[in-house]
Amino acid sequence: MTRLITHLRHVDLAVPDYEAQRSFYTDLWGLTEVANDSGLSFLAAEGSTEPFVVRVRQADEKRVDLIALGAANRADVDALAARLGSAGVQLVSEPGALTTHGGGYGFRFFDGDGRTIEVSCDVEERRAREIEPLESVPVKLSHVVLNSANPEATVAWYLQHLGVAVSDQLTMPGMGDLMWFLRCNSFHHSFAVVRCMHNSLHHVSFVMRGVEENLYGTGRLLRAGVERVWGPGKHLAG
Repeated sequence: MTRLITHLRHVDLAVPDYEAQRSFYTDLWGLTEVANDSGLSFLAAEGSTEPFVVRVRQADEKRVDLIALGAANRADVDALAARLGSAGVQLVSEPGALTTHGGGYGFRFFDGDGRTIEVSCDVEERRAREIEPLESVPVKLSHVVLNSANPEATVAWYLQHLGVAVSDQLTMPGMGDLMWFLRCNSFHHSFAVVRCMHNSLHHVSFVMRGVEENLYGTGRLLRAGVERVWGPGKHLAG
């Protein structure tokens, strides 16, 4: 199958504590708010040409609103929409002009677990800048990891419909297959699927300039009272 997606664009989150999350991403995490509209915040990474990499929305319940993927051109967007439609995948919208921040041309559909996925091209690129030494802000978005109650089926869906490939797999003694790392380009993985009791977000990952910038950023978070779940340490897979 010809792979028609190129990369991960952005992850959109709905949160009940909107102002707290907005403050976390801008004041502590180091993203830049590039647009805001009454309970809707678009956050960019300084080293990325994507118009934004995270969108945060005020909502009563937390959830993943959208995962956005890139395509090379309109022909690929149209071809993927036709392929998914003919395979019985439910489209949320047909290919057309996008009205969200950054614009572009794309469409949306539901994946096998009911998540909303967007594929787009021709978005308005943001001017990226080189991150300075010891500047502990994210360079760009790296990957998103999804919890799935039936990860084998989730992985099979993405392989069948989006043409991604499995780069790596994590197996734990007594637990069996636990995590699948999926790639859509030359990076080790742009998203991954992990076994869980329910479908949800596991984590979103960002690229830092280097190890020292990573450590400086970690220190800033710890001093602010952010709970550390894992690391710093070597990411074994990839």
